[in-house]
Amino acid sequence: MLLNATASPATSYLWNTGATTPTITVDSTGRYVVTVTNNGCVSKDSMYLRETISTSVAVTILSNTTNTICAGDNVLLTADPAAGLPTAGQSFQWYKNSVILTGDTLNTYSSNSINNGDTLKVVLTLNNAGFCITGSTTATSTFPITVKQRPVLSTIPNQTLCFGDNTAAVTFSSNMALTGFNWTNSNPSIGLAASGTGNIPSFPGSNNNLPTQSATITVTPINNGCTGTNRTFTYTVNGCSLPVELIHFDGKKIEDFTNNLYWSTASEYNNDFFSLEHSQDLEHFTEIYRTKGSKNSSQQLNYNYTHQNVPKGSNLYRLKQVDLDGSYTYSNMINIINNSEFYQASVYPNPSTNLINIYINNPSGNSYIIIYDALGQLMTNQTLTEIKEQKIAIDISSYANGMYYISISDTKNKTTIPLIKQ
Repeated sequence: MLLNATASPATSYLWNTGATTPTITVDSTGRYVVTVTNNGCVSKDSMYLRETISTSVAVTILSNTTNTICAGDNVLLTADPAAGLPTAGQSFQWYKNSVILTGDTLNTYSSNSINNGDTLKVVLTLNNAGFCITGSTTATSTFPITVKQRPVLSTIPNQTLCFGDNTAAVTFSSNMALTGFNWTNSNPSIGLAASGTGNIPSFPGSNNNLPTQSATITVTPINNGCTGTNRTFTYTVNGCSLPVELIHFDGKKIEDFTNNLYWSTASEYNNDFFSLEHSQDLEHFTEIYRTKGSKNSSQQLNYNYTHQNVPKGSNLYRLKQVDLDGSYTYSNMINIINNSEFYQASVYPNPSTNLINIYINNPSGNSYIIIYDALGQLMTNQTLTEIKEQKIAIDISSYANGMYYISISDTKNKTTIPLIKQ
């Protein structure tokens, strides 16, 4: 391009390019300044030359993934301007669902918080510093995203079995239909393969000649190409037969209002304790005795307990066996009938928490019931009119925990029974 600074009159010319002629030819963008001198008088002028670009601005979005992702995946988008555009003067602005993302003005955008149906957009703008554009100075590109849900695996209970027993089949489930499952096994010695797919079928448990073998199973749900969070459960194989092999449980009356209960076991495994329970109505059972089990034994063991001050009539007993893990079973129920014309006074249950029953058989005249605490303070005083059998329920729920004494008397008899409130 020819720049002409011819002046009249003029004695000299000086361009900022160093040229000293009235005219110069240029082909670069920039500012050109000429100084003209005439007999000591100076005049200056300048012109800014810009490049003209006829190509319109264009931009595309490059991604580290496809337009379909799994929930929680990271998306990295890069704005890619068209070839040939000057890098100077480029600026970027990202949008999510047409809402401006404040601060996201680089040529890249990254996020793992994308929802199904979101559309990301970038706007490229070229400002005119240093060049002229004949087409548009802005360009837009969009990136719509489909987000697939990840499956959520349901909780899987731990499995416990004895050596040689067949496990129950384990069926996995999730919140989505058509979910597949991959699983790994930390200890194939239990009799299960090291890995597999789908549900786990029944298999005979193995303890590898050890008292106990355990394995952790890690399960991964997969649906439509998206994996969910792992869940784990355990298999525990014990070298056991039955927790407790009960030979018999029985009882008999040994004298008026005194019963003997006895039982034997052939073997015990993980046996914590036995609880002997008593009832007269088949509905409300009370523990009257507890004894520790042997935990583990392969020999016959014998147990017994003498129940004194037994109420008149039917007395029902059952034996509760409790394992170390808290699981329990009940024995058969036995009934021992106590009938007598002799005087008897009894209190049950003892210990008690809320309610006690006082039973009196064959009193002489009215019966007088007095309850004292351990310091001798009177708690209650009641009178029962004479009948052959007397029974009264007393609420002790308001009593403080501790020892109390119940005095039961008539014209011929007097009995004091300690009571534990707990």
